[in-house]
Amino acid sequence: MNDERLQRLTEQIAAHGLDGLALVPGPNMAYVSGIHSHLSERPIVLFIPADDEPAIIIPTLEAMKAQAAGIPNDRIFDWNDAEGYHGAFQQACAHLELADYLLGVEALHMRVFEHQLLQRFAPGLQTAHAEPALAALRSVKGAAEIAAIEKAIALAGKAL
Repeated sequence: MNDERLQRLTEQIAAHGLDGLALVPGPNMAYVSGIHSHLSERPIVLFIPADDEPAIIIPTLEAMKAQAAGIPNDRIFDWNDAEGYHGAFQQACAHLELADYLLGVEALHMRVFEHQLLQRFAPGLQTAHAEPALAALRSVKGAAEIAAIEKAIALAGKAL
């Protein structure tokens, strides 16, 4: 987990009036957590609360990615194909106290599938667009990102 980005994101979550954010596999999840995965029939949802540590619902076969990203074991809600994902969603929603929560979601990426599971196990859950908070995060570059951009510019200059 990129601590600098995580800190800036939690500040943006609070500044946008959200209680937390939910990310599904894709560029934003990789940018924030370093977890590279893809959308599949096996749901994965990364939660970034405004005032607590990240948590994730993830298949057991990919749980090592969450551990490597530094997500605490008690906040990894893994599941396998035999037991299914409903229990992981129920446990995560209860543990994170998502009932009556305002959760920012990637409106163009989160499927109805994940959204309905969250609403089923977190009565009163409301969702809002997460894009403004994510755009504010990604528009400010950290030192490592600036160094990578400068390196790319130098390489492009040499190539030309």
